[in-house]
This record gives sequence, structure tokens and C-alpha cells, in this order.
Amino acid sequence: MDSGSRNHISNSFESFDSIKPFDESIRAANRSSIKIVGQGSVSLLCKQPNGASPFLLQLKNVYFIPECTVNLVSTSQLGQDCIAFDSEVPYLKAFGSTKKALCSISQINRHYILNAIPRPRSAFMESIDPNYLILSPLEHSLLLWHRRLGHTSLEKIRQAIRTTEGIDLNIPTIKKLPFCEVCAFGKL
Repeated sequence: MDSGSRNHISNSFESFDSIKPFDESIRAANRSSIKIVGQGSVSLLCKQPNGASPFLLQLKNVYFIPECTVNLVSTSQLGQDCIAFDSEVPYLKAFGSTKKALCSISQINRHYILNAIPRPRSAFMESIDPNYLILSPLEHSLLLWHRRLGHTSLEKIRQAIRTTEGIDLNIPTIKKLPFCEVCAFGKL
């Protein structure tokens, strides 16, 4: 939960129900510019207070920013959807006379954490229209490993796959790496 962010942000492509390319940048709290590569919707299954059935929180206009270190749920954007954050309880509540508690929030130090139930891996990407994919899931995984291994070449990634356990990636038909903005800047 973030009261300083104007927009919901996810750094995980797999969390999106639907996504479309989006080419803009936003200014981070440290004044640096971060590229937004997609925008879409994310559904979160949230724990309700007192053990009630989970609540499905549907976030719209969520920015996909792979470089962001955390996922953010914007309290101001929730307010536009008639959902209020009550830090004294702490719950998310619907606006109106009932003020029903929709889901619970945990506080760790001075940070508020939405109590969401993780989706099983099999549920990722099932509802996305392939016409809106920025990268295929294979290309996304390949780019992730490219970054994890220090922006290395495709051949070095293949070598790591052959010699290392734990990299579950099958890339025999891939001929080149997906575009990497960091590598492009490094070549200037």
C-alpha cells in the first residue's frame, strides 16, 4: 500500500490478467525516471477480516514496470474506485454508508501490506489475449535470466542452462535476446 504513488505498479508480468504496451516514464521518489512498458489489469484475492471468504480486488490501469523493486497499490487510485484505506483498523473499505471491510492489511514497521493470497503458477497468463503480450512468457523468462546473469549474451545463457541446475528454460529456437534497454544505453 502506498499513499505517495498516484498509480498501481507491478514488476511481475505474470501478475497481469490483461496487458497492453504502454510507452511512457514516471518519476520515482528518488527523482529518477523509470520506464513503463505496459498497462493492464491485475486481480488480487485478498484475505478478509475474521476469516470470511476472500475478496477479489480488481485493479485497473496498473503500470508494468519491471525495474520497480516492489509492487505498489496506490491508495489514491483505490479512492477513484470508491475504496478507502483505514489505517486505524487497518482494512480496505468500500465507500458509502455500510463501510464494509473488504480486506485486511498488515503493518510491518511503518509499511502497510495488503494481505493477498498468492495465485498458483498455473493461473498466470491464462486470460491474457495474446495480441496484447509485450513479450511471450519464454522471452520474458529469457530477459529475466539475461538480467540475473549480468546482462550476458544468449550463448552464455545457453551455457549456464547446460551447466547449472535450477535454470528451467528451454530456448533452442531463440535466435536473439529480446530488446534490453540497459544494454542499449550501455552501447551508446
